[in-house]
Amino acid sequence: MRFFPQSSGAYREGWTNSDPAGLPIIPTHFTPDDAGTPIPDVERVTAFGPEPAQALARRIARLNSEDDVRNLQHAWGYYLDRRMWTDAEELFTADGRMIVDGTEYQGRGGIRQALELMGPEGLTDGVLNDHVIFDTVVEVQSNGRDARSRGIQLGLLAAGDGAGQWEFSAFESIARKIDGVWQLQEISVTTLARADYDRGWGDGRDVCRHARLAPPRRLERRVLTGPASAEGDDATEDAPVLADLERRLSRSRAYDAVENISAAYGYHLDDFQWPRMAALFATRGHKQSPFVGYYVGKDRILEAATAAHGAPRALDARRERLVVHWRPQSVILVSHDARSATLRTRLFQSRTAPEILREWTGLHSGSYANDQAVLEDGVWRLWSITIDEYYFMSPSWSGGWASALPRASNAPNPPTRPWAEACPPDIPLSAIGDRARGFRGGPGKALQWPEIVPMWFHYRNLVSGRVPENYWPDCVPGAVAPELSMVAHGYEMPPTGPAGEGRDGHRRDEPLTGSDQREVVGDDEHGESHAA
Repeated sequence: MRFFPQSSGAYREGWTNSDPAGLPIIPTHFTPDDAGTPIPDVERVTAFGPEPAQALARRIARLNSEDDVRNLQHAWGYYLDRRMWTDAEELFTADGRMIVDGTEYQGRGGIRQALELMGPEGLTDGVLNDHVIFDTVVEVQSNGRDARSRGIQLGLLAAGDGAGQWEFSAFESIARKIDGVWQLQEISVTTLARADYDRGWGDGRDVCRHARLAPPRRLERRVLTGPASAEGDDATEDAPVLADLERRLSRSRAYDAVENISAAYGYHLDDFQWPRMAALFATRGHKQSPFVGYYVGKDRILEAATAAHGAPRALDARRERLVVHWRPQSVILVSHDARSATLRTRLFQSRTAPEILREWTGLHSGSYANDQAVLEDGVWRLWSITIDEYYFMSPSWSGGWASALPRASNAPNPPTRPWAEACPPDIPLSAIGDRARGFRGGPGKALQWPEIVPMWFHYRNLVSGRVPENYWPDCVPGAVAPELSMVAHGYEMPPTGPAGEGRDGHRRDEPLTGSDQREVVGDDEHGESHAA
């Protein structure tokens, strides 16, 4: 393990580059193709070995369930951000409960009471309730119907009164699969530290010394191995079953690949590696350049990045400023055929320079709410990237996010990027319509923190199916250019609702429950077989 210092500093003054002479670019161990193929192809299996179909199906179902539970937990965090208490409450079973610093809240009513400790439903100007989730660990039990999760919540809070707060918490949750849909049974949140922004978390009086977390459970070791190959006349009888199990396994393989290319995208932005960033995209992929619009195809994506930020940096160059594009808290929904996926992540951004710069150093936030990826020529690639920003900004390190002042009601929109005149987008953000309304570069008045910009979702509530107020399941530029939808290129639209849904909204990927092979090949609750 090697450690490369990037930034440091005393809390009150702010962070600066660890090396005043500039920061090195750390070479990656992966190429864009490597990131998109986390598990190389293996020799195709044509028949079962000693492990029966039923056992193998259950093991693969646990992998799929791990992805679903992680999505459920991360979706919970986004509902906290916007105080969407109805949606948060609906993620729970009818007898669910919340435990907040040792106090239990039972049932839907109790859960609502616990949520409202953070304030009433919805946000008003200057109110921030961000809960960034890191390090989620999921353990699906051997019965395939229960799961445990554990992670960290970083709270960045403001009540609209000019003061900000930090909050560090650990959460543990229990989820249960009911009628094919994963739901939260219990969430226990333990506050580790609270601090006013102007004082910082180093003040010992703000540490919650009463917090006592249970030791983490030892996670069960799971080693997935393929069944042994077999030859002979009986091999063809296993082919339909194996093909469907391979499809199901490919859905979890896709989840990991999409997570990889999402992280790789952030690294290449940080390092000014535009050719590698552009190479992450599919042939007809498209990317929004912030506040400007969409560029279609790898060449145009590269052209726009170069126009906006200058030539790619040599690997032995030094960065005078550091902008970190964290993309945590993924919600990844994979299509039935495991060839396409939709992705939601945060933008959690920190900035440093050789010295403290008032309008540079600090924390900023946005959302990648409508990203998409596809499997192209055996490698996962980004199909679409949309960035909604900023949800909040720090005008300075000393004042933090809560020090932002409202703009005058008659203030003009921020100007467009000057480089865009020489490199105009294929689709301007202003042409998108309501999906871009409120964002800089979109139609109408741009909202700016402490005003509240819309938060969009590419999925319905993952338990109840509730449609959010701001719902956009497909890629954003498809609003004016339908040919940019991945569906127009032979890809399926991934499910947009509860975790078991398939292409028709009813089909479910369930573990095998009997000896009838139709229950392996088919996906709906009746065990009927469907051709892809």
